[in-house]
Amino acid sequence: MFIFSFFYIVISSEIHWFKSKIINFAAVLKVDYAY
Repeated sequence: MFIFSFFYIVISSEIHWFKSKIINFAAVLKVDYAY
């Protein structure tokens, strides 16, 4: 159970980091298209 929860925390943190990277990339693209 402990290993499962550990993997769940790692995967969820990775997904959160990936989402933030996508949001930052989209924001940069919006800025590029605005100018």
